[in-house]
Amino acid sequence: MFMSTKWLKAKWWSWLGRRAAKNRNYQLALLYHQRVLSLSPDSVYAHSYVGYCHSVLGQYEDAVQAYDRALQIKPDSAYAHAQLGRVFTHLGKPQEAVEELNRAFRIKPQLARSYQQPLAVALAELGQIDKALDAYTEAARIDPKSAEAQFGLGWALFNSKKYSEAEQSLRAALALNPQHADAHYNLGLALYELGKRQAGREQLEECVRLKPDFAEAQCSLGLAYYDEKHFDKSVAAYLTAIKLRSDYAEAYYNLALAYEELKQNDNALDAYRAAVKICPEDVSTLVNLGVLLAATGKYDEAIPVWKRVVELVPNHASAHVSLGWALGQTRQFREAAHAYERVLELMPGFGAAYYNIGLFHWHLGEYHEAIEFEKKALAIEPENAEPYGVLGLSLAALGESGRALEAYEQALKLRPDIPETWHNLGELYLEMGRYDDALTSFQKALELRPGIPDTHHSMGLAYLKLGNVPAVLEQCKILHGLDDSKERDLQEQVTQSKMS
Repeated sequence: MFMSTKWLKAKWWSWLGRRAAKNRNYQLALLYHQRVLSLSPDSVYAHSYVGYCHSVLGQYEDAVQAYDRALQIKPDSAYAHAQLGRVFTHLGKPQEAVEELNRAFRIKPQLARSYQQPLAVALAELGQIDKALDAYTEAARIDPKSAEAQFGLGWALFNSKKYSEAEQSLRAALALNPQHADAHYNLGLALYELGKRQAGREQLEECVRLKPDFAEAQCSLGLAYYDEKHFDKSVAAYLTAIKLRSDYAEAYYNLALAYEELKQNDNALDAYRAAVKICPEDVSTLVNLGVLLAATGKYDEAIPVWKRVVELVPNHASAHVSLGWALGQTRQFREAAHAYERVLELMPGFGAAYYNIGLFHWHLGEYHEAIEFEKKALAIEPENAEPYGVLGLSLAALGESGRALEAYEQALKLRPDIPETWHNLGELYLEMGRYDDALTSFQKALELRPGIPDTHHSMGLAYLKLGNVPAVLEQCKILHGLDDSKERDLQEQVTQSKMS
């Protein structure tokens, strides 16, 4: 019986292909096995080997086609199912990977020994950490000298919050392969969780030394530096992470925090804005942005930020408070009052909300409403001086000088350190014709906060009423450069008094 020439050629090319693969020349191995298929198109072995060569060369879609063809010819090829499962892990298709690997194990249970690691990777990507941990544990048991198996086990243990065990496995991986950057990274994170901050940071530094283009490691290193208050180094690490990944919202957010610590508020705002641009619905970033905008006096820009927060989280009470405050600072008093009314729906016992609504009503000239809200504020916080101050303003505006005086006196009894209250009391005394008392109150205000233009102007008016023109001119001199319009007004009143 003679063997056909075609059969002999196929055997010869197959042997050449295996030898090429053994020498890691996978492109040549692929070529030889494609020649085998030109002679034997139904060779399951050749299709599988073609798939293997494609996968080693990173040509995963071509590998899938080759393994699919092998399985069309022989649906119970355990090897083809197992290899196809491995390829699916590279393609980011973990569900398909798990299904193919399990088919392979059902057909040939002993294959499970060789394919625990790709199974674990796929399970991990599916978020099935407990199952992944079992698979990695088995992989490490089968091959304890495999750095990848030990690393995978450490990774799974870390994600199962078993940090001490994770440390052991990751150190085992590094003992086998000291250049394993991912193992250094995960060990750094595990050590950090165990409270070994310096050791964790050193592992992260080693990771980025080995793998400088690892954006997540750069960001984690930035966090480590931030924790140690090395804010300049923290900024540098975050900027590196962002250079590697321009859409890295978390790095921008952390960068903003570091800039805030360095008092570089403009840079911090830019970083927060960049983070919001990438993740426009991240409430934490929006809140921090809103807080910093308000802290730097950028209320007009803060308002839409806070509106966005309450749109995303309607019951976010502190965001409604911040929105109301920003609206008040921009003199949008009606809308500010509405924001605080929403606060009261969420926190009915929040006295500050009643106080602020009352203040906004006073600004709007709605004095009776202001009085009612300040009374409600005092019913909740009777020792709070600020509502008494607004009560005094409202009662004075309604011409009830005696009650206004009582309100101011009570406010100062509780808080004698509020310059606005002393100023407002002085204004009331001025209106009542008690000029010496007015001057005393104005002086108290200026002791607490020197250089208040309104107070210097009112002091000038009180001196004018007392006929002390030199003292009025002294106030004009103080107002020069401080508030030129008030200086001119006071000078005009001096001139008019001389003419009358």
